[in-house]
Amino acid sequence: MPSKQNRGYFHREVIGVLERNSKSYKKLNEILIIAISYTRKGEEGMMSNIVFYDDEAGGEIKREKIEPIKAPYDLGTLGIWESIISDERKKVKFDKLEKIQVKNVEIPPSSIVIPCSFKRHALGYVETVSSLGRTNRIEEGRQISEVFFRPIQDGIVEKGDLLTVLNILYARPEGEPIPAEKK
Repeated sequence: MPSKQNRGYFHREVIGVLERNSKSYKKLNEILIIAISYTRKGEEGMMSNIVFYDDEAGGEIKREKIEPIKAPYDLGTLGIWESIISDERKKVKFDKLEKIQVKNVEIPPSSIVIPCSFKRHALGYVETVSSLGRTNRIEEGRQISEVFFRPIQDGIVEKGDLLTVLNILYARPEGEPIPAEKK
């Protein structure tokens, strides 16, 4: 592993190799994965905390130590569109971030959620989706029960309003078979 002073040199070399081999996608991919692996060696065992409210926002804050996983992954082209619909009536004020309860949405294990920027509410947009309790890893199923909404004008979000649409795409560690191939 290069020292901190040599990492900048290593990164410049990787960029140079990528530029010289820009016509070969496969080669670029291999070089990039080697570069990522090389620069992250020695970080195994690094710990971080997942920080969450135990049962309700403003309640007791919990911290759980985890070892983050850093690995390349394949992103599937097959996905799901999931509508996020308000489950409460809420008065909103311009630029004041609001937490809004939404109809529960189940996120399947091994999937990544990407907002669809073309579908938004006339009064504002969803900054992030959330649920109470411990944050699950991508490999585990998750649930959305609330959103944080940023109003662009004053108004009222009604129960049943479409707030946003999410793109849910399946992901897996690189090289792992898709679920249908495992059977």
